[in-house]
Amino acid sequence: MKHTNDIIAAQHFEGELYIKASDHHRIVRDKVAAEREACAKYFDGHWRETWTDEQIAEAIRARGQE
Repeated sequence: MKHTNDIIAAQHFEGELYIKASDHHRIVRDKVAAEREACAKYFDGHWRETWTDEQIAEAIRARGQE
């Protein structure tokens, strides 16, 4: 589902489509923060006690392949 905050306004200029860099950076920053939070929630509590750092890193990388 797309959120209104995910939409980047674009403008045509001389036949090309342009977006503001600040809008692009905002979306990327928000998505990275959301993914970081999702990973933190996933590994909160008992997971951290039973998994090694290497297993956690592997699970995070696998999450990116989904």
